[in-house]
Amino acid sequence: MTEYEGIQTEQTPLIPIACPAHHAQKTGTMADSRSWREIPPGPRPKPVLGWRLESMKLALDPVGYMAQLYKKYGLVTSWGTERPRVVFTFDPKLNEVMFSDTRQFHWAVRPKWQYDNNAMHVLSYSIFNIPIEFYQQRRKILVRPMATVHFDRWRDTIVRLTNSAMKDWQLGKTIDMHRRGRDLVHAVNMSLLFSIEDRATVQRVHDCVFLMANSGPAYSILFLYRYDLPGSKYRQMLANAIEMEAFLRDVVQKRKAQPTNQESDMLDLLLSAWDKIGEGLTEDDLVGELYNLVNSENMTAGLTWTLFLLAQHPKICADLVDELHGVLHGEAPTYEQLGQLPLLDKVYKESFRLLPPSPFRRRYTAEACQFGPYDLPKGATLISSQYVTHRLPEIYPEPQRFLPSRWDTIKPTPFEYFPFGAPSRYCIAQRFAPYLIKTIIAMVLQRYRLTVAPGSRINRHCRLSLELEPTQMPMVLSRQDRNFTRSPIKGDVLEMVDFA
Repeated sequence: MTEYEGIQTEQTPLIPIACPAHHAQKTGTMADSRSWREIPPGPRPKPVLGWRLESMKLALDPVGYMAQLYKKYGLVTSWGTERPRVVFTFDPKLNEVMFSDTRQFHWAVRPKWQYDNNAMHVLSYSIFNIPIEFYQQRRKILVRPMATVHFDRWRDTIVRLTNSAMKDWQLGKTIDMHRRGRDLVHAVNMSLLFSIEDRATVQRVHDCVFLMANSGPAYSILFLYRYDLPGSKYRQMLANAIEMEAFLRDVVQKRKAQPTNQESDMLDLLLSAWDKIGEGLTEDDLVGELYNLVNSENMTAGLTWTLFLLAQHPKICADLVDELHGVLHGEAPTYEQLGQLPLLDKVYKESFRLLPPSPFRRRYTAEACQFGPYDLPKGATLISSQYVTHRLPEIYPEPQRFLPSRWDTIKPTPFEYFPFGAPSRYCIAQRFAPYLIKTIIAMVLQRYRLTVAPGSRINRHCRLSLELEPTQMPMVLSRQDRNFTRSPIKGDVLEMVDFA
């Protein structure tokens, strides 16, 4: 039985009931026009530790923790009952409330101790956490290089670098496809953003991004993490942030001093839009946005998971290879040709449903408010999980299975399927990421048959930066002979995917 099959969960009743007197005395709810509602069950604080143990569980394995919350408590639960500080919602209707009211539910609130007056403060202040009143201006600037009109311009670089990477892949050898995919996606990103292809520079920037992202998954909720102590994860992160900030400032300043005026890369397009509609924005703002764009870990995870799912589903992979050869005849796809590959599109959607690279979203209450059955204080945290919502059986029958064909009949709402976030704040790469990933997959599968190394342990890893990725992905390379086989594997991926 898979993780959610056979589970009986009762939906939280939202029927108004009498307000308990002790609650009325504390909050004045009886005098409000709003009615008190029954509080759903949830975990309880531990003696002495309080909520620290739950915080540790969430930080160490957010995907597994939230899956267990849904399994045990249903669509909505919380840490605490009366005016809770943390609420988890997997209900699409509550997702809509949370994502639609952008003034009441803010994107991010950064603890004052965390990044004040240092390089990480600059790098972390981007479109992801700016106030809503500045969001639209910033988005208009950032979507320009990601617009589909430029995709054919970026195609030559993507194809050239993918072919160059595949030249180093030797038939019969086992490679870590996640590491190779990360190297490729980052190389493409650096070339498209800055026209930088020097291997030493590309590798050093990649290392900085990777080390910063891995500096605090579990440590972020530990007391000592917030202090800049010798040898601490926090100090390691700050050291890499200083180097990254210096690199990005140098790139920007050199480009401004010697503009190309050719719009040959994404930085040119950004600077052009910045000059036209970026009134009031500073170099710090630009550096923060560039760091956001340099970080390509979500695209890497999406690419790796999709190749893995195809390798473990021989019939689907065979059908996809037939489709690719029938349309592309061994060549890399153009943007127009990707529209002629319906199975590839369904494979992509199903992969991002089943194993979304960004598995959860957070919001914070700007003011005290009512959210579903809860009266929330100002500053409460709301957590919604794509990973869990994408597996609700009433929306996605057989939710643990990889079934691209389901997309022939289902049309989920943006609050039932949201791998790139919700409509109020879609990821700016929501069109570019599918284009890049589909292009690479089409090129790889026409040349190679990928087989997961038998007996491999495939475990998930969710970092502070919210990516859901495998710890490794050992794959054996063979020429594309269509002799597809599924490999026996181990690891907690078996909790996430039903390979029956």
